[in-house]
Amino acid sequence: MVRSILWDNCYVENGSELRGAILCNHVNLKNYVSVFENSVIGAGCKINERSIIKPNIRLWPEKVVEPLAIVDRNLIWGSKRNSKIFGENGISGIINVDISPEYATRLGAAYGSHLKTGSKVVVSSTNSNSARMFKHAFISGILSVGIEVFNMSSLLTPISRYAISYLKTEGGIHIKTDMDNPNLIRVDFMDSRGTSIGKFSERKIENSFFREDFKRCSSQQISRLNNITDFSSFYVKNLTESTNIHAIKQHSLRICIFSKSEFVLSIVGPMLTNMGCQTICYENYSDISSVTSVLVETNCEFGAIIDSNGENLSLISREGIVVKDDLFEAFISLIIFKRSPGTTFYVPITSSNVIERLASRYRCVVKRTKNSLQAVMNEILSERSNSAGSDQLILNFDAIAGLVKIIEYMCVSGITLNQLLLEIPKIYIDRKSVYCPWELKGTVMRRIINDNKDKKAELLDGIKIYLEDGWVLIIPDADTPAFKIISEGSSAITAKEHCVRFHNIVERIITNC
Repeated sequence: MVRSILWDNCYVENGSELRGAILCNHVNLKNYVSVFENSVIGAGCKINERSIIKPNIRLWPEKVVEPLAIVDRNLIWGSKRNSKIFGENGISGIINVDISPEYATRLGAAYGSHLKTGSKVVVSSTNSNSARMFKHAFISGILSVGIEVFNMSSLLTPISRYAISYLKTEGGIHIKTDMDNPNLIRVDFMDSRGTSIGKFSERKIENSFFREDFKRCSSQQISRLNNITDFSSFYVKNLTESTNIHAIKQHSLRICIFSKSEFVLSIVGPMLTNMGCQTICYENYSDISSVTSVLVETNCEFGAIIDSNGENLSLISREGIVVKDDLFEAFISLIIFKRSPGTTFYVPITSSNVIERLASRYRCVVKRTKNSLQAVMNEILSERSNSAGSDQLILNFDAIAGLVKIIEYMCVSGITLNQLLLEIPKIYIDRKSVYCPWELKGTVMRRIINDNKDKKAELLDGIKIYLEDGWVLIIPDADTPAFKIISEGSSAITAKEHCVRFHNIVERIITNC
């Protein structure tokens, strides 16, 4: 920032550039925005990602600039209002900038308005002060439309999902802060099964929110608030009762647990110790090399890294192998295939073909879904009566219960983490992203389909083109003006070559449009 003036409550995100500009009150600049000399941005304006405001430009208050826009004239009349608040995974926004308590109250009323009067919902949050504040704002809105609320004390996302299922409510909301940006809040809206609500429900909530068409109730219909303070302990108790504790105590595995969240460690550490593991917990750690050195120093069998929301689990062997992302998906698929031969395993279209190779060893079937957590979860839940499906749901979406199931399997079968990893073929996947204006996404998709008619392709989500030694997937990003390019090859070099080639193809199409 050079020679610029910012008034009150402005929020400038990463990589943005200000040169001789003035920002009035409550202006929000998203990532990598450039505002140049003598430009004035009016109060309440929102400038989206990678936009450029040229010199001597005036933006009147409450304007919204689209991502990648180049503003070369004054914006005086009209105002753009976003008609979409849901992204690929729920709702997210900067605290008190994109999402304020007033906004949360309206959103809670919009959510409750699409449920029947008298329905019951779970509302929970992580233990951060900001998440708790927004939880109470959501609760106020939901109560105002005649919905009964179970107000949960601090919970992790998977425990909130479990609470919805256990209490047999019509749905729920879970509020959490972003793991990488503490100023960013994320809101998960869930249905009666604990999975993310569908697109139809999202549209209904959005319409109600923008029209402020809320189903208000009389004072007699406002329900009392049901406060539940210790559901995490109940979750741990039920998980313990459904686990083979005898096998775990016989082996008494020595495990290191790493998490940035003291709340996560306070649940996992005592639980595993009571199950018979020798558990060492670390809240402060830097990189994978430091984690590996801790494993050697403490003589632990392996390490487990759990994210602050209890959703994502990564494993680290004493040899320094990091089991996460694509390798973790292959790892849990191997466990399920070995435990339940002949079962069906659901993975997004972006997953490695290695999973099919593992499935063929155990006469199992792999079914592909769209590239979203909701799509995978919906398919698994459609066959929830299948025990293997229930295991996949836990291993995919619940880091705490998933870790317990992995430990249980290793103890019952007498196999180590390293032995399991040796059964998995090498995975070579590369990923890139290319920025593309929203209005050109359809053109790019059509051109790629026409230019690759001679190749085998799949259109389940985006365009997946099968090559002689791998595949490449070109998929439009649901939240940003960009395409994701994902490729798999027979080697790391091959995967990178595929990715770079199609990245350049997409860039060339955009440039020539």
